[in-house]
Amino acid sequence: MRWAYSDPRLEAIPLLLAELDRTDTDYAGALEHEADVLVRERATGKTPAQRV
Repeated sequence: MRWAYSDPRLEAIPLLLAELDRTDTDYAGALEHEADVLVRERATGKTPAQRV
């Protein structure tokens, strides 16, 4: 079924509803991964002394 409106934000509604249906087990380990990515991104191009 297509939406009656042409607003592109409405295309994301089924994806948002799918996110709400996820359980806590789907996100297991996600926080640790996000923290690791953040640390690596912030350290890019810096010396060890600058990373502290």
